[in-house]
Formats: sequence, structure tokens, C-alpha cells
Amino acid sequence: MLRYQIFLAYGVAMAAIWYAALQQKAEIADRLGISNGQASVAVDYLPVFLVLTLGVYAVVSVAHRVATMADSPEAAAEIDWQVKEARGALDKMGVRR
Repeated sequence: MLRYQIFLAYGVAMAAIWYAALQQKAEIADRLGISNGQASVAVDYLPVFLVLTLGVYAVVSVAHRVATMADSPEAAAEIDWQVKEARGALDKMGVRR
């Protein structure tokens, strides 16, 4: 499956679950032992909570990966070599001053 198809499938599944929850607010309130008003707010804003949770997860995972990124001296040396090679090629063509 292509990536957009996977996201579309998850999106349709989440929308179906949310739609079912919207139809069953009273039963959800009874099962959780909360008032209908609380269940209504929780179900109505469920997509917002999910998006916020996904955003927090994204920020935390990016911050963690940046904080734990290892240095790679070999890659730095290769990039330096490529920059020198590119500068030499530009000098040869008369593009670089």
C-alpha cells in the first residue's frame, strides 16, 4: 500500500469510531460512570485531543532523536572532501571567484 492509502485507511477507521462514539454518548457515560455532559465534551473533542497528542508525541520524539544523535566523523570528513571537490570544479569552470 502507498503511504497516502495507509493514512486514508487509518483516517476512515478513526472517523468511523468517532462517529459511533457520537451516536452512543449516553452509553459511554453510563459505562464510565461519568455525567452525560462530561461524556459529551470528551467525545465531541476527541479528534482535537488526538491531534494534540500526536503533536506532543512528534515534538518529544524529534527532541529525543536530536538529543541522542551520535557524531559521525567519517561522514563529516566525506562532506568536507565533497565540498573541496565541488569548489575545485567551480574554480575550473570559472564560476567561483
